[in-house]
Amino acid sequence: VCDLYLPCTGVTLNTSFMPANLLNDKGEIVVDEYMKVKGATDMWSCGDAANIQAKKVMYAGEQATTLAVNIHSVFTTGTPKAPYKPDNKPMGAVTVGRAKGFGQMGNWSLPSFMVMFVKGKTMMVENLPKLISGTM
Repeated sequence: VCDLYLPCTGVTLNTSFMPANLLNDKGEIVVDEYMKVKGATDMWSCGDAANIQAKKVMYAGEQATTLAVNIHSVFTTGTPKAPYKPDNKPMGAVTVGRAKGFGQMGNWSLPSFMVMFVKGKTMMVENLPKLISGTM
């Protein structure tokens, strides 16, 4: 019995509206290090649709910030100024109830007690409003 079930497996991209020459074989929008769409003029992309990084919500905020800096720079100086440096080291933690969990940070496995200590009490739900509003 549970109060809420969120199936979060896989990512289905919604890029079918994009011209095929701007997509890679996975359907991702191909961008350069400034998140400008390759082969297009004045077009930018970030997040799950872009081919710049693994598909994880924790990367979206940093990508959006870098994208905003670059668009502002293009409007004011004519050139982007901040290349995005993706960190593709695996990182994540999953709780199994309130007392156990497993996780990975780079090449390190996180011990169960550490995952439980960080996430076990509230599952970090208190951070959702800040994440959604973009203030986290």
